[in-house]
Amino acid sequence: MSSNNWQFWIDRGGTFTDVVALRPDGGIETAKLLSEDPEHYVDAAAEGIRRLAAAGDTIEAVKMGTTVATNALLERHGTPTVLVVTEGFRDALAIGYQNRPDIFAQAARSGTVRIHGSWDAPVWLRACGRRHWSAGGRCAT
Repeated sequence: MSSNNWQFWIDRGGTFTDVVALRPDGGIETAKLLSEDPEHYVDAAAEGIRRLAAAGDTIEAVKMGTTVATNALLERHGTPTVLVVTEGFRDALAIGYQNRPDIFAQAARSGTVRIHGSWDAPVWLRACGRRHWSAGGRCAT
């Protein structure tokens, strides 16, 4: 991948924000900042970009992921949440992964998830990429 512009990949976690940047010359730069440090900056991602790229530099891409919402669900704290999922997958969060301590237990126990409701969105993607909506059990495009 060659470009004359900066590209940034950012992971904002609950404690730290990690910034990885591809410089226009192909070199890699990194920065690690506290996700919350209001005495020094308003937003960790923007601050990481500011520290690495010079004013006036062209930025081609910023790609950002976060574990903050996932952690809030797993740790059962944060703002009450409603889960909207593709129809038929409402129980996916409750099922979780198959990494239980006793995978063959007949009565597997699962923790409670802090969601205040869920809604099945009657939509799915076909192999061609087109969206289809369910209309009373019928396929509508």
